[in-house]
Amino acid sequence: MFKPTIKSLKNHNVPKWFHDAKLGIFIHWGLYSIPAYAPTEFGGINETIGEHGWEFHYRNNPYAEWYQNSIRIEGTKSRKYHIENYGKEFSYSNFAPKFNELVEDWDPHAWATLFKNAGAKYVVLTTKHHDGFLLWPSDHPNPRKNEYYAKRNLVGELTNAVRDQELRMGVYYSGILDWTFNNNPITDLGSFMNNGSIEPEYAEYVYQHYMELIEKYKPSILWNDIGYPSDARLPELIAHYYNSIEHGLINDRWDVLSKKIRKLLSFSPIEKVASWVSKMAIGKGMTSIPSKGIGDYTTPEY
Repeated sequence: MFKPTIKSLKNHNVPKWFHDAKLGIFIHWGLYSIPAYAPTEFGGINETIGEHGWEFHYRNNPYAEWYQNSIRIEGTKSRKYHIENYGKEFSYSNFAPKFNELVEDWDPHAWATLFKNAGAKYVVLTTKHHDGFLLWPSDHPNPRKNEYYAKRNLVGELTNAVRDQELRMGVYYSGILDWTFNNNPITDLGSFMNNGSIEPEYAEYVYQHYMELIEKYKPSILWNDIGYPSDARLPELIAHYYNSIEHGLINDRWDVLSKKIRKLLSFSPIEKVASWVSKMAIGKGMTSIPSKGIGDYTTPEY
């Protein structure tokens, strides 16, 4: 049995199945799939940040799943695209009815069959991305935004279909960023570091979601993104997961900043200093910061 301590959790071994799983399918699916737009002429994240800096990156973000953030920044191509195609008064959350209408015709078994035929051994689905929209009807609904979830249980249905094909199923969850709790636009490194909610309500929300995903869907992979709330009982969560899912593994994006540090980052002068330091680092060619977080699964970016 694993205990909720770093020492105990470090003894976890990567399950045998993952050593032979050379191909997996990672699905980003949500409201951003409706506009499905992002500027791509400047390349990927390594090019936009590494060659031009953080401010340039967020103004030309090549990730369509960041559409909501991109359209909040004045003068971006994404904002121009949004206004031209949907109108200035059309909010991002207005994509929800269309999304729910379109998924009525979705066939999870067709997807799972395609993944199997492609040679994949596992699948990871975004259960909640940074926009906060849930792909399952959670027992812990969003306290800030009513009815903000898919009306079909996309997580549950895809999990069943994937396992029918004898593939492993994993879940992605945006741990630290949720724009229903903090809707300030991210425009540079400083505002990025300051965007995660530090409220106890959000920490409990995240913890309960993870516990629910583990209990209901028993995922083979827990894929957290950006970071994890400091008050959300991370050691307890991971110990529970390892003890509940013998074949499970986690990725390496669970870094926790203390609430004091996050509060400090909320002050404008500190935020500006963080942005200045990032510009200096990029100017000297320091464009990659290795992660020191604990994880069974190391992501390619690191």
